[in-house]
Amino acid sequence: MNALRLILRIAVFFFIAIPLQVQAQDVRNPDRYTLDRPDSSSQIVYYFSAPDGEQKSFPILVICQGAVESAHRSVLFYNQSFADWIEPLQVGCLTIEAWGIDGEQFNKKEFWEHYTLSQRFEDHLEVIDHFEANPPTGWNGHWIFLGYGDGGRLATDLAIDVPQTRGVVNMMGAYHSYFEKWWDFCDHLNKHYNALWITDFLFPFWASSQYLPWYRSTYTEFIENLIPSPNRFWWKLSYLYHADALSHPPVDYAKITFPYLVLIQDWNYLFSQTKAFVKAAREAGADIEVICDENVTGWVEGKGTLNLFDEAFLWIKDLIQND
Repeated sequence: MNALRLILRIAVFFFIAIPLQVQAQDVRNPDRYTLDRPDSSSQIVYYFSAPDGEQKSFPILVICQGAVESAHRSVLFYNQSFADWIEPLQVGCLTIEAWGIDGEQFNKKEFWEHYTLSQRFEDHLEVIDHFEANPPTGWNGHWIFLGYGDGGRLATDLAIDVPQTRGVVNMMGAYHSYFEKWWDFCDHLNKHYNALWITDFLFPFWASSQYLPWYRSTYTEFIENLIPSPNRFWWKLSYLYHADALSHPPVDYAKITFPYLVLIQDWNYLFSQTKAFVKAAREAGADIEVICDENVTGWVEGKGTLNLFDEAFLWIKDLIQND
């Protein structure tokens, strides 16, 4: 029984850590650029590609990668994975590496010492400001943001901060509360994967980064006592990352003054938090559209689809055409 539970634990770990569910394409990488990072000797690495041909006026699509798959993976994976969808849009495409990653080069120490939502926001904003000051030929000054996972929160914060935002796509990353999101994660695994064997009683002696609190009270105690360390981890993210994300207040929904698309899948433990996000945003007057995986149940509205990625980029296409 213990061996079976160990196998289950490993399987659940990798299942939850599964990142973007698309196949990377064998395509030419976009051009690489660097920008000095303020108050640091390091540089921000980013990639930009303009549309092919004689496109006279185009917006820029900023792709914000999710958190879990960011470790050890270049953002170029997104450029490659989304290539077949992006090219027909005739947009500029901008992606920005996390601190410590440069293509296939990965500096583990630098990465974890700086990997937080706040730092990712600052790096993205720095590059966006650079583009505003040095606009590429043909750019019409408009921005569209697409975020996957925690990149959805990053995309939302950036869109609110950037005046010329024309729309946001939040792929499986809409949540109202980071605290509640992770409680839902623990509760979901405990209920569906029989994870009670990782008991609260054992936790003081358990150094695992896969600790699953069974009770909300012990989860709350665990979160409240998180030390923001880049060297300790909980479910593939550092305590530093979690502590920083927990310090962020809910989205200022009243400032979502642009079209906003939320995508959700049925297996996603974010289901209840996504509903809370959509409800709060709509109550604040935001223009929120929802597209669900066709197997989603319990959602009273929202379009069902077989391929969320197809729908997301069709939505962006319509957004561009109607701008």
